[in-house]
Amino acid sequence: MDTQLIASIVIGVCLSAACGLKVFVPPLVAGLAHKAGLLSLSEHTEWLGTWPAITAFACALVCEFAGFCIPVVGNFLDVIGTPASAVAGAFVMSSQVETSSPLFNWSLAILGGGATSGLVASVMAAIRAGASILSAGVSNFFVALFELISAVFIAVLTLIAPLIGLAIVVALIFGLVRTVLHVRKLLSNQATTSNAQATS
Repeated sequence: MDTQLIASIVIGVCLSAACGLKVFVPPLVAGLAHKAGLLSLSEHTEWLGTWPAITAFACALVCEFAGFCIPVVGNFLDVIGTPASAVAGAFVMSSQVETSSPLFNWSLAILGGGATSGLVASVMAAIRAGASILSAGVSNFFVALFELISAVFIAVLTLIAPLIGLAIVVALIFGLVRTVLHVRKLLSNQATTSNAQATS
């Protein structure tokens, strides 16, 4: 496995993780980077660097962010968000890895890209749901803003320093999992307190 392929896999994994935070950020960043000559895309995904695609992803990103700020809409987006993130993760991975073996390409896209983005999206959905309950929906905007900033940061950093981006992705996943456990603990304590008050 040559160095170029390893670098492409690392970039693909990082962009896939960013898809789990905000689905449309990595394709948008990849398209802009390709347009500027900073990122190579596989032949079947070069259309990401066209202005119609860039404009469409930018508009979709704005709508996605606005939707997650609204509790009811955010809950609906969570239902379709995880599968969409997995598909987007597989897609951005396939945009980076192109070898002579289609089996290797798509296996890596699904297992490396789709699984990574699906994991991040699932964890974030759990955090959003718990935080929304604990804050009566007040936290939705701040969670959505965190996702947006993190996705943009990871996607851009990955283009500059892929290995640092990968390290941050690993740290982010561990941090998100710990946050989920903490939120679940708070919800459990809240439920216990409510039950105690109801029976007293």
